[in-house]
Amino acid sequence: MITKDQAHTIADDLLDHQYQTQTEEKNLRARPVPLLYRCAELNALEPRQRMTVVVGAQKRVSRRWPIILALLAWSVVWSLIWIFSSAYKNLLLGGFIALGLAPQFIVPAYLIRREVRKIAKAMIANMPFK
Repeated sequence: MITKDQAHTIADDLLDHQYQTQTEEKNLRARPVPLLYRCAELNALEPRQRMTVVVGAQKRVSRRWPIILALLAWSVVWSLIWIFSSAYKNLLLGGFIALGLAPQFIVPAYLIRREVRKIAKAMIANMPFK
């Protein structure tokens, strides 16, 4: 016959084993983080946590209306310059489009990467060490 303490120890061991198995399965099924957002801070997290950090960072950046409006204003101003200025008509259309649209991709990517680092650092700071 086993004692109450032994039963608790066995139950705790079984629960720990089940938790480890579930964690390993989640880590194996985790989606990879896009190369653009990978950083050293993310490597300290488990694979299942990495994509959640990226999604959280994307949500934070998408809620920043001043930045969204500034990027929209950039596109409008750049288009007006192209339409009304004869000096820029000589600029190739591809170059114009590249200069007009590049900030639409570069700025959000930079901001998301910065948020990923902030969130990952906060998660690492709150992580209990084993």
